[in-house]
Amino acid sequence: MDKSVDIDPLLMETDVLPTKRASLPKNFTLYMWRLWIETYNELRYDLKPTRLWRTVVEYYMWFLFSIWALGIIIFSILFPIALSASWEAAKYLNQDYCAPDGSFSLEVTNPWRPAWAFQIVLGMGSLNFTQAKAIDIVWDIVVGRFGQAILAYYSWKAFAAYVRVSMEYAPITYSSFRTSFMQGETSFRSTVRMIRDFTSRRGLRSKTAMVFMVTTMVFVMVFPTLASAMTGYTAKNEAVIKLADSTQTPFAEFFERLDYTIHDAYRVNLTADFHVISHADMSHYLLMDYIPQYGIRNDTPSNWSWIGLWPENIDHIELQSPTLDITVYDGKVSDEAFLCTQNNETYSLPYISEHAVCQPATTSLKQTYQWGFSVLQLEVTLILLTFWTFGVWIMWLRAHLELTSRGKHEVPHGLKAVLYLADSIRDDFDSIGEEAESLSDEELRRHAKEQLGGGKVKIEAPESQTRYSLRRSLWHWLKTNSLWTLAFTRSGNIV
Repeated sequence: MDKSVDIDPLLMETDVLPTKRASLPKNFTLYMWRLWIETYNELRYDLKPTRLWRTVVEYYMWFLFSIWALGIIIFSILFPIALSASWEAAKYLNQDYCAPDGSFSLEVTNPWRPAWAFQIVLGMGSLNFTQAKAIDIVWDIVVGRFGQAILAYYSWKAFAAYVRVSMEYAPITYSSFRTSFMQGETSFRSTVRMIRDFTSRRGLRSKTAMVFMVTTMVFVMVFPTLASAMTGYTAKNEAVIKLADSTQTPFAEFFERLDYTIHDAYRVNLTADFHVISHADMSHYLLMDYIPQYGIRNDTPSNWSWIGLWPENIDHIELQSPTLDITVYDGKVSDEAFLCTQNNETYSLPYISEHAVCQPATTSLKQTYQWGFSVLQLEVTLILLTFWTFGVWIMWLRAHLELTSRGKHEVPHGLKAVLYLADSIRDDFDSIGEEAESLSDEELRRHAKEQLGGGKVKIEAPESQTRYSLRRSLWHWLKTNSLWTLAFTRSGNIV
């Protein structure tokens, strides 16, 4: 009897591998199609008329804030560097001999001097009184008040998100809830209440966050004062000096600091007692080479070289012993002299210090002003703004990622916050046997303070809540926005 062999499995085996290979592109196509549909539905939902404005604000306000954070840190670093560099350069090209306090000074003003913390060190312009006053008022309104509103807006956005997360771990008081979700601005009273609640009643899960919130509230409250204090207008001064003939002349216009005097300059075809002022002509640079090479009044021959317009046009003058008789003014306070180009006379430092003063400058017989900044106060404000910027940014980002990692969430504000607070008050008073609706406002406050410890408002955490991880939250965001991530990556590669 012949044995029958079942060959059906063998016939089917050749079709298994092609089927698996065919399923891979099909699954990928289905995945991409499903991803596209989900993104399209989310886009339609976000672009509904009732959500369009909220979407724009939600997604772009923190993008703009990130640009601001980058700009403020760059400016905070570059500003003192640039100011210090300009101060060093001005030592060699000083044309302003009036200090910020109105005194005459031959030394360049050090902008970081603590004594000038309230002086306008960085002054600009030549303005009349009306122009200076108008600029000051505009600054106080735009930067002071409008800036305070922006600081409060971003601060309370970060506060609300962080406190929303913290309420899942521990309740907060009625006052803290009202300040975080219903107030949106700072005041002395709310700041004191927040300090009281954090220290003696119910705080947040992070002490660092509580300290930062209180500090930020104080900073936002005093910001208009800081913005106004670091700016101002002052009379524009000019240095003048009384000459030996009792005439008065602008100091910077007719006086030059002397570097050298060549007493026997006739030996090199110059006039006797030839004065060389700072970096004024070629003779200054020639002396910088001549003195180190040959010295002064040395018993040795020397060579004086005039350099023409072209490097090959060099006129050499052979000098017999001794070398040139030169007086060097090395810039020390005890060894300085100035040349008055008006009468070609030399004035010593003691004479300059005694007869030179700074007086208000005038244009068409009208006093002129400068508007500007106190450098120390400006830098302190920039540092405070930098700390505030990154503190708010980190607080919001951490809370936002923790909330979005759980799916849909809501940060209560407006009427929704009122409902949260009302339900919490009603539940708390029911627990002590009181009907909240039947009590006056004063009685509600007294019971909340004496029996409820300021009250408690809590939000129940999701049952499937897992421990927060920044890495896990970022991965969840990338996964839920994978199509946008892919598009952004491709556009970056193209660029």
